[in-house]
Amino acid sequence: MELHNPISKCHVKLSDTQYPISNARFNSVTDTTLPSRADQVRERRKKTAAKPTRKSLRAQKAAKPVPVITRAGRVVMPTRPMASSRTRRRYDVSLGSPGAEMQLPTLPTLRWSWRMVSGLLTLVLLGVLYALWNMPAFRVDVAEISGLQRIHPQDVNLVLGLANTPVFVLQSEMMQKNLLDAFPEFSSATVQVGWPNRVVVTVTERVPVLAWTAGGQSVWVDPQGMSFPVRGEGDGLSLVVVEAQGPPPAPAGVTDLPPEASAWARPFMNVDLVSAVLLLRGFAPEGVTLLYDSAHGLGWRDPQGWQVYFGPTGTDMGPRLQVYQALVTRLNNEQIYPALISVEYLHAPFYRMDQ
Repeated sequence: MELHNPISKCHVKLSDTQYPISNARFNSVTDTTLPSRADQVRERRKKTAAKPTRKSLRAQKAAKPVPVITRAGRVVMPTRPMASSRTRRRYDVSLGSPGAEMQLPTLPTLRWSWRMVSGLLTLVLLGVLYALWNMPAFRVDVAEISGLQRIHPQDVNLVLGLANTPVFVLQSEMMQKNLLDAFPEFSSATVQVGWPNRVVVTVTERVPVLAWTAGGQSVWVDPQGMSFPVRGEGDGLSLVVVEAQGPPPAPAGVTDLPPEASAWARPFMNVDLVSAVLLLRGFAPEGVTLLYDSAHGLGWRDPQGWQVYFGPTGTDMGPRLQVYQALVTRLNNEQIYPALISVEYLHAPFYRMDQ
């Protein structure tokens, strides 16, 4: 009879089952432990790769199917427009029959911007300016002139230079200056430019009262002592002619003018000297010519054969003429015929028998 040791058998059984139990315990411990650092890095990369980005969203949107459009019984698959500023639109027109249509030319889609609008406005303004510049309605040929007495209007228009000139380029101040420089006999000149092609000129001419002749050259002088060239024969003018050996004394204030001022813009003689000439002409014998000498002043050649002078200033002409009449009466009574009588010095008149 074989004896079996139950304790040994149990031990054997327990020893047989001990290893699997210990393995299960090991597996359970392994499953409950924290993941390693490498596993955490792998898990993070997976989550990052699964997160959508802007680029992937655009790709998904671009891959979105294009809707199908049906026109006149025909299925048309429109193409997706490209991202460009020159997108073209195509138009298909049905002809009334099934499956028949006409394709119109494609046109680019315009996208307006401030730069395009400003460029278009610039072109329009340039076109308007070009049209206005060349339109005959805005060109001036001649000016309307008033106030002329001895000057022909054609001479004034020649100086203005208005032949077929656009009214936009005319400057009234410049034209006034040109007229006063070209015509010293104008005491004033006004130029007005009006639309569409009108130029109005108003001038005032100087009135000459005497003609000053020296060295074969003559100029006219007005009551203000301003000189200007002789124009015409002076018909209808009662001018006092003065024969002189040179120019009269320079009037006061001439040095105040700028150096670039024209010679005609400067006063020719003093106003008192002009008044003296006019007064002397009323006392001089009829038909005589007045004289001017730089040393003795104003005078005339008397019909009795002598020359008489009253000084260069022209002041106190009334008393000087009275002294002269008294001296001539005395010389005639004494039958003295001098060559020169001088009343330059009011309180010391004298006469000479020779020049």
